[in-house]
Amino acid sequence: MEVNLGITCVSEFPCAPGKIDELIAIFHKSLPLARKLNGCEKIYFSISDNNPNVAVTFEIWKSKKDQEKYSHLQYYQYYIQTQQ
Repeated sequence: MEVNLGITCVSEFPCAPGKIDELIAIFHKSLPLARKLNGCEKIYFSISDNNPNVAVTFEIWKSKKDQEKYSHLQYYQYYIQTQQ
């Protein structure tokens, strides 16, 4: 019997002051799509208790390969929108 433990990933996304609402909007659009991707088991999103300019995701994926495909899309959107 093969057991796949998958991967759990916690990520922080600091953004420029005043840009958190833009980052939240990006996640609200992208997370429903990401949750439908192959290998996605769960994704949760929150704002840090310690810093209102930091978003946090908690992700559970079937494999590292599945998570890496998603993270490339996520990071691209994040840097384009919040670092300008």
